[in-house]
Amino acid sequence: MKYARNASRPRAFGSRAFARWLLVSTFLWLSLGNSGAAPLPENPTNLEELMQAMAGTPGVLADFVETKTLALLDAPLVTKGKLYFIPPNRMARIASEPARSTLIIDGTRLDLDDEAGGNHIDLASNPVARTFVDNFIVLFNGDIEALRSRYEATFQVGEDTWQLHLVPRSRALAKMIASITMRGDVSGMKSMTLRESGGDTTETIFESVDSNHSFTSDEVEQIFRQQEVR
Repeated sequence: MKYARNASRPRAFGSRAFARWLLVSTFLWLSLGNSGAAPLPENPTNLEELMQAMAGTPGVLADFVETKTLALLDAPLVTKGKLYFIPPNRMARIASEPARSTLIIDGTRLDLDDEAGGNHIDLASNPVARTFVDNFIVLFNGDIEALRSRYEATFQVGEDTWQLHLVPRSRALAKMIASITMRGDVSGMKSMTLRESGGDTTETIFESVDSNHSFTSDEVEQIFRQQEVR
């Protein structure tokens, strides 16, 4: 795979903007991958019931509207695009507004492409990137004990809604992420708020979510070749 624009200025995983993008996108992938695959209990009373109901899906696609409020900017940044998830380990986040960008996770391959150029990471040989991804994979696996070992998890339920609030236990993750809050109802997850340790906030709203999408071979080819043909 070639990235002509990236040849003179490769971006390391340590870039804060790149790390933020990976963290947000990975968590969206894992959360949406579980969302709405089965009807949620009418009145889930604990996290175990919620996680059990959110397990398993042939594929997910959704529109997203992401609003980032940054301390250094007077106005929030709004990004719109689509998310694609194919179990067990393929995800694409393709933004269309205000500028086109893509983040693709395909097994152990992670590709990022935007106006600044492209970047390729082999997760199998990059322990830093792998650690960030692993911190979120516990939700996808539905492993309650692993989730609680990595996060302080608080689950609340209302009459027709639920909320899951997560605070990282790991010092490394806590240096970037203060908390993650997911909200939903009986149909699945509706929004996610990610608060960074520095005070910046990313609020994501999910729309037109199809949690039981069976991707055709043509769809898979089109989605996961986008990074190569640019």
